[in-house]
Amino acid sequence: MLSRTLMTAAAHASTLHIQLSTSIISLTSPFTRSSLRTFQNAIIAHATTSKTPVTSGEVNAAVLVPLCNVDGVPGVLLELRGGKLRSHTGEVSFPGGRVDPADASFLAAVLRETQEEVGLDHRQIDILVQFGPPERSLMGLRVWPYVGFVYPRGSHHTDTGSLDDPLPSISLSSLTISQAEVATG
Repeated sequence: MLSRTLMTAAAHASTLHIQLSTSIISLTSPFTRSSLRTFQNAIIAHATTSKTPVTSGEVNAAVLVPLCNVDGVPGVLLELRGGKLRSHTGEVSFPGGRVDPADASFLAAVLRETQEEVGLDHRQIDILVQFGPPERSLMGLRVWPYVGFVYPRGSHHTDTGSLDDPLPSISLSSLTISQAEVATG
């Protein structure tokens, strides 16, 4: 029944001259330097060219969409927000949070927050692109999103193989989860 439904939907789309989307990278093969470059170029090609002004007094946040390989499978690292937080308790989220006055930039904030929440050192993260424009959250924060690839501790940028070789996998057990911010059970 499901295959018939999909075939019917595809046939219907072709009569309407709708092009079915295709993936620009494999969703089942490990990330490679080549697939990350393709992903990065696609985001840049579709990014808005207008700059969003930073408004004085506005509360900002930054989040990381952390791409990674886990046991040779591509993935996105998500968090489950801890039960004792003031807001967003129990929600699934990307690492990140409010920009502090001590943060030199939105990027510095997202790298600090990611280390605080899941223990990823900034040297483990290869920032691919900032994309946007930033959106206003339900809580009124302007959120600046970044995409990065997460390397295992100690192997950042050490891959010297082919552009099509799988990038190293992280071990989820190597993450240092902040018990105050991220639920673990």
